[in-house]
Amino acid sequence: MEYNGEYHEGSHKTIISKELFQKVQQELKFRDRHKKRRYNFAFMGLMKCGECGATITAEVHRKYYKGTNRTVEYIYYRCTKKIKPCTQKYIPEPELETQFRKVINDVALPETWGKQWYQWLDQDEKLETVSIHENTERLEMELKVLDLKLNKLLDGYLEGIIDPEIYKTKKNEFFEEKLKINEELEQIKQNGSSWLEPFKNFIGSALSCAKIARAKNTSEELTFFGKTVGSNFFLTDRRLIPVYKKGFAELCAPPPAQSQSRLNFADSLSVGVERIELSVSATRTQRDTDSLHPVAVFLGCLDILW
Repeated sequence: MEYNGEYHEGSHKTIISKELFQKVQQELKFRDRHKKRRYNFAFMGLMKCGECGATITAEVHRKYYKGTNRTVEYIYYRCTKKIKPCTQKYIPEPELETQFRKVINDVALPETWGKQWYQWLDQDEKLETVSIHENTERLEMELKVLDLKLNKLLDGYLEGIIDPEIYKTKKNEFFEEKLKINEELEQIKQNGSSWLEPFKNFIGSALSCAKIARAKNTSEELTFFGKTVGSNFFLTDRRLIPVYKKGFAELCAPPPAQSQSRLNFADSLSVGVERIELSVSATRTQRDTDSLHPVAVFLGCLDILW
C-alpha cells in the first residue's frame, strides 16, 4: 500500500479469485433465469439456431388418444425466430437426446489411452514439483537480497549519509521489486501446478463419455455432461452441431489435426513414443493414430506454452 508518498508492505490475502467470482455470478444468473419454468425443459438455454443465431426454445404439445382416453404431452425444441425470419423446423426431445448422446460419445477417450495418459500425468507432476521448488527458492533468495539492500539503505539514511529524497525514491524502487517478486511467489503457490488437477478431471470426464452416452441417464444429466464437453451447440436442419471445448475438440479431431498438435509439441519427452490402436464405437470410424501426450492435447489446445 502507499501512504504519504512511501510504499508499505501489506499482509492481506485474496479470499477467492476474480475469475471464480465471475463464474459463480454467471451461474447464479443462469439459474435465476430458468427457475420459474412450469416445465423442466432439460436442453433449454443450451442451443442456438444455426441459421439465424436466435435462441432455441421449447414448448409442450398435447395429443388426446381416444382409444385409451388419455392425453400425452410431447416436448419439442425450435428456433424462437426473434432475430430474423428463419426456416428451421422443430425437433422432438427424444431425437435431440439421441443426438446429445452421440455428441458425448464422439469424444470418449478409450481405456488404452486413459491408462497411459495417467502415467504421463504422474511423470509431469513430479517434474512440476521440482520446477516449482527451484523457482520458489530463486525468488525467495531475491527477496533476501532486497531486504539486505533495504537495511543498508536505512542505515545510510539514519547516519545522514543518504539524502531523504534519495532514500524515499530508492526505498520505493525496492518495495516495487519486492511486490513483483511476492506476486510471482503467490502465483506459483496458487497456479504453479494448477493445470494438473483440471487435466486429471479432463481425463476422467473423457473416459466417462462412453458410459454416460450409453447409460439410462435423464435429460438433465446429459445436459450437465454436454456442458462439460461442449462450449456451444447449434441446431440446423434438426441436426445438433457441437462446438467442443478445447481438449475435447482434439479428441474428436481427424488424424491430420492431431498430427499438427504433435508438431507444436515436438520437444515433449512423451510425444510419439509409441503407437496406440484407437478402439472406437460403431458410430465412429476406426483409425490408427500416433499417441498424443496429454499435455500436448490439453495445454496445447488451450494455447498455453509448455
